[in-house]
Amino acid sequence: MKPGHAECCYGRSGAASPILWSTDSDVKMKSMTANPFRRWQEAFQQAKSIRRLRRVIARRPHKDGFVQSVDGPFLRDTPGDRTFQFCVTGYGRFIPDVIKSQVAPFVFVDIGANCGMFSLLAACHAACLAVTAIEPVPDTFEALEANVAFNCAANIRTVRAVVSARPGKTLALSFNPHHSGLSAIAPEGGAGTVMAPVLDAAALSLMVGRPGCAAVVKIDVEGSEADVIGVLRASSFFPDVTAIVIEMSARNGGVDHVRQTHQLLEAEGFKEAARDGPDNHYDALYVRS
Repeated sequence: MKPGHAECCYGRSGAASPILWSTDSDVKMKSMTANPFRRWQEAFQQAKSIRRLRRVIARRPHKDGFVQSVDGPFLRDTPGDRTFQFCVTGYGRFIPDVIKSQVAPFVFVDIGANCGMFSLLAACHAACLAVTAIEPVPDTFEALEANVAFNCAANIRTVRAVVSARPGKTLALSFNPHHSGLSAIAPEGGAGTVMAPVLDAAALSLMVGRPGCAAVVKIDVEGSEADVIGVLRASSFFPDVTAIVIEMSARNGGVDHVRQTHQLLEAEGFKEAARDGPDNHYDALYVRS
């Protein structure tokens, strides 16, 4: 194995298990000459059956308490957490396809990594040299570390921290164990909050360094996008960033917040290349123009 490159095994049994499911996009119309209503009815039933099959397969227990997600990596079973359930059954193809589309050598910086699904996908890409997975919430970070170890992803560096330019050494975040992906910066001392160390531009620069290749950044921080972009802009590796995948949510931060985030990225020379999801909550790909 080359230094700095992970040999992803998707579990301790060796090579990744064969994919036995299909995605919804694989559903085809059986006959273009059939009754239109009948065609749509068949497509709906097939899609429904495929989704059910994906859930059943994804929930297969593993001997060490991990289940295999539809995208391949094994994840530690976390009953009752909707974010975990989405990761297992699939968030969709948008972010995985962005990762898969990388051709030249790259590093992946995952800000708001949660249980590490996308970090694991990046780590197993042949062109990925290193992954930095950043997750602030203690319980979620524990799951992230367990998933990285179980999948033998040696080129993932995990960091428990919140990326922010705000003053202070720690920040409070909300935490709902029933939907861990909704954690956001919150007033300190509030009910249901946890504390996390702050990772500013200098510390983030030390973590990532100057990779000497493209850097792909994923941002999922529930309303703190502008803060994170400011930290990125001040980091030493920002000139190497070629693509940013970011969650844009008017539901979380309002329309003005989405507009501000878009303007910040455009001001730094990034243009929106694609998006996936409804107008009030979607993932977007920005590429350096």
